[in-house]
Amino acid sequence: MEAVVVPTSDKQPEHCRVMVKLNDSTLRFESRLPTSGWNGKLAFLGGGGFRGALFEPDRPFFSASVRGDRYATMVTNGGYDYPVRDAGYFQANFAFDPVKLADFTYLSEHRALPFGKELIRKFYGTAPGKSYFEGCSSGGHDAMMLSQRWPNDFDGIVARAPAGNFIGLHMQFNRIAKSVRTPAGMLNPAKQTLLAKAVLARCDKLDGLEDGIISRPAACGYDATELRCTDGTDAGDSCLSDAQIATVKTITSPIATNRRRLVPSRLQFRRREQRQGLGRVCLAIGVVPGRRLGAGRVFRRLHPLVRDPRSELRHQNLGRQQLAGLAQPGGRPLPGVQSRSLRAEGAGRQVDPVERHQ
Repeated sequence: MEAVVVPTSDKQPEHCRVMVKLNDSTLRFESRLPTSGWNGKLAFLGGGGFRGALFEPDRPFFSASVRGDRYATMVTNGGYDYPVRDAGYFQANFAFDPVKLADFTYLSEHRALPFGKELIRKFYGTAPGKSYFEGCSSGGHDAMMLSQRWPNDFDGIVARAPAGNFIGLHMQFNRIAKSVRTPAGMLNPAKQTLLAKAVLARCDKLDGLEDGIISRPAACGYDATELRCTDGTDAGDSCLSDAQIATVKTITSPIATNRRRLVPSRLQFRRREQRQGLGRVCLAIGVVPGRRLGAGRVFRRLHPLVRDPRSELRHQNLGRQQLAGLAQPGGRPLPGVQSRSLRAEGAGRQVDPVERHQ
């Protein structure tokens, strides 16, 4: 365990930053404890992506009040360390280790929480009166997991943009990446704006109010062929080619399995002309000519039925029940994780054993 006092900055008041590593595991967590004016509450923050690092509380997807209102905070590394966001990060090799995989998918916050609360009690002389969890993307996935598996861990949970169907989401990413792997399928910023304005004009009023917000995306049903270039080939920024229309349809359509049932992982039409929206999330997913698609690797690493480094996603022929794998909220426990107690460095007691939750 390491601790250091961090002076006041424009991002956060003075606080004691404590780093803790659990024995028999690569799970780590960080606590930031205000040295004065603590509000008596804990804010546990969920990381994003595949984590592998400790996310700072000043990230834009965390509530500013976490810092401004002087919460004690906690965050984990998701069960393993991989702080660099290079090509190897997206191979998700950590998933070959059953303990790291269990921590990443559903256990890291639950295992770290008792130690964090004890740390707070030792530091302030009293335990937090209220404990809250907030996470975005895969941190939102964690929020959903916690609400279903351990509803008594927190007094309140905020799930922002949760990656709930984690396996289905990465299968959808794989489909999108295939569509935009060649330049012909990509939409440049001007074409994204063209599409966004057309969608907004068609669907903004569906809720009875024209306010620049699509409040009923499921009812939108916009057909991008209305923007088709005359002969289907790219004729500039005033229309979409057939390849670009196919990309839009891929992004906004669900996945059909071998039994023709649908996996609900499509992205709905919303106001997405900003690069932070459709442009960043959908149209730039691992698009490097000549490289394999990272999302396919992610599926193979995270899904227990095909966790084989030699397999290829295109060789799998899975039905709906097989796709509803372990890394889903409310799913069954990960195979290979037996009862096992893990001790934190410097702590005098053990966390509850990792159990099988049927």
